[in-house]
Amino acid sequence: MIQTSFFPDLASFETLLRTQAVPMRRAAMAQLRSPSEVDDVLQDMWLAAYRAWPSYRGEGAPTAWLRTILRRQIIDHRRRRRPTTDLSTATELAAGGPSAEAVIAARQSLARLSTNSGQLRGRDRMLLERCLVDGSSPTTVARDLGASPVTIRVAVHRLRRRLLAAVA
Repeated sequence: MIQTSFFPDLASFETLLRTQAVPMRRAAMAQLRSPSEVDDVLQDMWLAAYRAWPSYRGEGAPTAWLRTILRRQIIDHRRRRRPTTDLSTATELAAGGPSAEAVIAARQSLARLSTNSGQLRGRDRMLLERCLVDGSSPTTVARDLGASPVTIRVAVHRLRRRLLAAVA
């Protein structure tokens, strides 16, 4: 039985850990892709639970309290997950970026596109060159422009949509 007073003691937390380790692992495995992700999230969840344990008031079941912490840790984990790089670009990345031929071809395509469509404003052209041709990350471009990376990602996404519509 878990002792839940206004300030639960460490022995109660240890009991909670022993009784809820397997159910929390099952709940995490149902939500996440790999065992390593499950381990990472569970470690973060137990650390957050340990830190919050002195403030646990004992209202409701401790399992519900843990599941709430687990759910929030899974959301945080998904938010932090970094996008992966396609292996086809690994040689370019290892060489320090796209080849000179690829950059020249992309710039020529950009010049043809901008003269044919006439729809690229100065900022759009700069975003297209920096993010899509030169391969700069949205974070780098955002830092240089004093904007947020999300703003740059959205602008590049909208620019791609407009260009595809113009070409089609």
